[in-house]
Amino acid sequence: MPGGHFARAGLSERLSSPGRADVPEHEGALEHGAPAPTVIFLAPQGRRFDDVYASELARRERLLFVCGHYEGIDERAYALADEVISLGDYVLTSGELASMVVIDAVVRKLPGVLGAPDGPVDESFTSGLLEYPQYTRPASFRGQEVPAVLLSGDHGAVARWRRNMSLERTARWRPDLLEAFERAGNLTPADREFLETLAGEQGS
Repeated sequence: MPGGHFARAGLSERLSSPGRADVPEHEGALEHGAPAPTVIFLAPQGRRFDDVYASELARRERLLFVCGHYEGIDERAYALADEVISLGDYVLTSGELASMVVIDAVVRKLPGVLGAPDGPVDESFTSGLLEYPQYTRPASFRGQEVPAVLLSGDHGAVARWRRNMSLERTARWRPDLLEAFERAGNLTPADREFLETLAGEQGS
């Protein structure tokens, strides 16, 4: 498509219009009262896949993935795509692995998939920060202890610790995320105070 833009009215529109002369009979047979799927190609020139994109796709009724092999998909077929997705700046032998990654990230956002309603909410990238460290039993393992605050029963202190750990991890490993988080105006005064203290400790 001109300018690198893909047809928004792609194969999904064709599937939902079985009366059109240019739609083969077998395509129309896919439509039995159900909404037409969003047709997704996996290709390097697509929109970069991230958590926000996964949430968008989770709201779609049906998804249909078309996976290319080796040299990809015939360029003329891109007019049939509703969405083109790229996982990142690397190349895979075929699109199946990429589609599985997208499917897993999308499906786990559907209600009931993870069991707990807030399961996918408090995780890396969902809030804009990396997730805080996770611990389980026993409280002491080979000399390594679970942080005492997590055993205190003080829910406010636990929430603050988790927030601080998310900030610290993001500042250390993904400063780009922290910068975007700050630009969005999501840092609280308590967050800023903690980050200033953290910077002072690292500088000393």
